[in-house]
Amino acid sequence: MAFKRKVKRDSSPVGYAWEVRWEDSSGKERQKTFTIKADPVDAKDARGRTVKPRPIEKIEKAAEEAADRFRVEVELELQKGNTTTPMTGRSQRFHEVAELMQTANAHTWKPKTARDTKSAFQQHIYPAFGDRRVNGQ
Repeated sequence: MAFKRKVKRDSSPVGYAWEVRWEDSSGKERQKTFTIKADPVDAKDARGRTVKPRPIEKIEKAAEEAADRFRVEVELELQKGNTTTPMTGRSQRFHEVAELMQTANAHTWKPKTARDTKSAFQQHIYPAFGDRRVNGQ
């Protein structure tokens, strides 16, 4: 079950943001924050004309509605039994994806191939790419 709440944010023009929190299928607590940001005063449209900023009340309402929609999406994914990790906006690190790949393919490899692959990743690939974030799409 996901829930939405107001959280104090001094950096926000209204002093708060909306936060959606939930526990994913693996039991890990997740969250996504919807901040309220004022429109810039000197914004220009595609033709170079000055655009009037939206009233802060409209921006507040849009952020709250976005948080509500997201909460419903999370609950639907949880009901389906799907993972919600991609919904947090955080991508996985290369070493996490590589280890998943090795685990998924290990049953098709000979034992020596599995050992050599693991060793090659640990010695050569992880030092260069292991902590980089990758887009899973």
